[in-house]
Amino acid sequence: MKNMTKPPQLLSEKERLQRRKQIADLRKQKEELQHRILAFQDTLYFRVKEFLHDEKQDSLKLDHMSKPQRALAYSVLEKFNIKLVCQSFGKEEVDRHMVIFKPNSVPCDAEIFAMKRGDVYNPETDNVAQDVVEEAVNAVTSRKSSKKEIPEYLQKYEKHFGGLEVAKDAARSTKTTRTYGFVSSDLKSDKRTIEETLADIQARKKQKVCQTDGST
Repeated sequence: MKNMTKPPQLLSEKERLQRRKQIADLRKQKEELQHRILAFQDTLYFRVKEFLHDEKQDSLKLDHMSKPQRALAYSVLEKFNIKLVCQSFGKEEVDRHMVIFKPNSVPCDAEIFAMKRGDVYNPETDNVAQDVVEEAVNAVTSRKSSKKEIPEYLQKYEKHFGGLEVAKDAARSTKTTRTYGFVSSDLKSDKRTIEETLADIQARKKQKVCQTDGST
């Protein structure tokens, strides 16, 4: 009886009031957070809407945002029928901000690259950078597409044996069968049937018993 656990003690009136207050505070904090999220989304929505109706503006620079706020901003941009292009600039947790571009005023990759560096875009000197960026993007895209065209089993061979040609040769030399563990009767060295095999086993057992009895 001494080893039995005691029943849980009931909370006092003071503890019950304190717990109710904690639950109420958590509910209030959750409601306030939801209210701030909705207010942030509504404010951004109307700001982007005004930007789209303003023919003088080609881009809209937003204030510094945290990563969760930028995720909310992208969800707001998806509500518009127009496909808006958005880029992030600056350092994380320092001055990271978003810039929204209208579809007909999206800068080239070289200009965006210069903006991310914090430099002023110069078409005369940055045209080379544009070609380098496009060439790098095309090279990565072609590698990804060629990688997708290779079957998965060949990719494993290529990874471990060092080349697609070796992988193809290894795959061709690999013989597969649906009856693993099955050996045809033509390849068996023992031609006996199951009945004959069982009879031979029984005979050997009897012979062994007789030899044991004779020795005793």
